[in-house]
Amino acid sequence: MKECFLGNRRSLFQSLFLGLATAWIASDVLASTVARGREEGTFYVPGSNVIGSGNITAYASGGTWYSLGGFTFNPVIGGIIGVGSILQGSAQLQLIGKRGLGPVEAHVTVTLPKNDNLRLFGVSLAGDLFLSTTADTISATSDTSKPEFSPFFFPSITADCDVIARIPSLPLKAYISVGFADQPTLLFRYSQLAIKGGLEARLYKHSFFVDGGVGLYKEKPTRLNGMVGDNGFTQGYVWIGPGGRYRLRDRFSIVGSIKFALVQFLKTSKPLTPDLIGLGIRIEAPVYYRETNTEAIRSLVFMEREKTIRAATAGKDVHTKEYFETLHLDLDTISGKRETFDFSAENEKLVKERAAVQEKMDTLEQMLNEIDTP
Repeated sequence: MKECFLGNRRSLFQSLFLGLATAWIASDVLASTVARGREEGTFYVPGSNVIGSGNITAYASGGTWYSLGGFTFNPVIGGIIGVGSILQGSAQLQLIGKRGLGPVEAHVTVTLPKNDNLRLFGVSLAGDLFLSTTADTISATSDTSKPEFSPFFFPSITADCDVIARIPSLPLKAYISVGFADQPTLLFRYSQLAIKGGLEARLYKHSFFVDGGVGLYKEKPTRLNGMVGDNGFTQGYVWIGPGGRYRLRDRFSIVGSIKFALVQFLKTSKPLTPDLIGLGIRIEAPVYYRETNTEAIRSLVFMEREKTIRAATAGKDVHTKEYFETLHLDLDTISGKRETFDFSAENEKLVKERAAVQEKMDTLEQMLNEIDTP
């Protein structure tokens, strides 16, 4: 009875161990497949591709920024869903802003055909809707006793160039984006023009990038300026934001960037308060993911490149091995000659040769003596 119990317990432990091992191997196999979204861009600049029909990605971001008005911290949650082969929708909500609940954003993006291919050039057009939750009591149409929460709708355009589509050994991607919302919380006060660009070294899993841009601002007629607005974009700043993307378990991404204001030009009276320096971090999680042709092709490019490098390395190794084997044989041959050289035998040989020569000389001397004797 006790043996039966021990046997059952042993079987239970074996089954549990096999189950854990199988689960670990399965998770490792699943983790070996990199889940990249083809719409992935840098921290500040999106890609021109759309996510793909049916794919869903959720993200959460946050960071702290310092401006002339002090420090701010703005956590954001959002998501992206693929509506069609060249169409996607996205939305995000800023949870806590300096003045309360932040703005709600909704974007509809349409891209050019060949979206599901590793294309060299891509262009997308988006409609950007900003639903303000900031109390507006200063604009021309607002009432100080009844603040407005005005919506704003603008177009934006994004273009990118994926160099790896033509040069497999150069995984660089360049981005440029032009829109009319640099800081959505200030749309009720300023007309804005945001020009952003980025250069990314987009590797198989991780990536490194440098973003940069210009934010231009034109103050609208408000009660703060006596209902007299600016004639043009008289204020603005130039910034740069290096950062990178780190992939966890080949599926989840952590994207971070440090933003610096390099140059700013402001008015002396009631100036703009741009962000001078800040740190932003975003976590992206594919909720539902089906690999697209774009990313499958990208994986193949990296795999073929790796095979080429391995083949070249193997060729060098073979050549090096053959060289050293030949050198080793030569050394062995030389070493063998040195080992078969017997100094005692050679000395004995020389002694014998000298004795033979001396014997011949003695014989010749005896013959000469016999000739000289009468």
